[in-house]
Amino acid sequence: MPININDNLRNLRMRERYSMEDVAEIIGVSRQSVAKWENGESLPDIEKCVKLSKLYKVTLDELVNETINIADDDE
Repeated sequence: MPININDNLRNLRMRERYSMEDVAEIIGVSRQSVAKWENGESLPDIEKCVKLSKLYKVTLDELVNETINIADDDE
C-alpha cells in the first residue's frame, strides 16, 4: 500500500480550513515546504510529522498509513 501522506496533508488542511501559510507558520517551515509536501515533491521529517499530527488531531499512523478524506469528520 503506497503512503499517501501528501493527500492526507492536503485533505486535513482543507478540513481544518487552514491556508498553507497558516500551517507553515504553526509548524515553523516555509509555505513552499508545505506545498512540496502536499504535491508529493518531498516529505516532512519525523519532527514535523509529530507537529502536523498534533495540529490535525490525528495519530502518526493515521497521518502516514490511512486514507483521510475531507468528509471523514462529517459522518
